[in-house]
Amino acid sequence: TFAEAQAKAKRENKLIFMDAYTSWCAPCRFMAANVFTDQSVGEYYNAHFVNIKVDMEKGEGPDLSRRYSVMAYPTLLFLDGNGEVKSRVMGGKPASEFIAIGQKALKN
Repeated sequence: TFAEAQAKAKRENKLIFMDAYTSWCAPCRFMAANVFTDQSVGEYYNAHFVNIKVDMEKGEGPDLSRRYSVMAYPTLLFLDGNGEVKSRVMGGKPASEFIAIGQKALKN
């Protein structure tokens, strides 16, 4: 859950990376199939972030969508342990660009 991700982020002193997606979103499916499965992406993001994928149309997704004003998919959010937005990127990205996005988020 998002609350569990927040607790873990606080405990480990990491940012949360939240993939705000929907099941029908083509760029979201591209990211799931080609970017999140890339070994270098996985290694980088697992080392530096608490990672969570949230379907914005199911479960706690609608509430999180409103809370973070998610208007397009995917929205890639980098949040601190208190849930404050540190960085926001919209749209699917290739693996090489996705790692750079994470590096930039850590500098914010």
